[in-house]
Amino acid sequence: MANLEKKEQKRINAHEKNIENSKEKIWKYEQKMSKPELSEEKKEKLRQKINEELHFIEIQENIIENPDFIAQTE
Repeated sequence: MANLEKKEQKRINAHEKNIENSKEKIWKYEQKMSKPELSEEKKEKLRQKINEELHFIEIQENIIENPDFIAQTE
């Protein structure tokens, strides 16, 4: 039983690490977006990347809450 709990905690930790990495990416994208010399086209690409990371975070959170969760690919 303890072995199963360790595996579960390891699984959760991996998803939480993914979430933290995505949050760091979002922060970096937001820093880049604040530069006044950035073109609107590049800002839009950064917004898209931020949205992708937010979606990824949502999937990771769903997987943590429900281990049987299967993400639907677009």
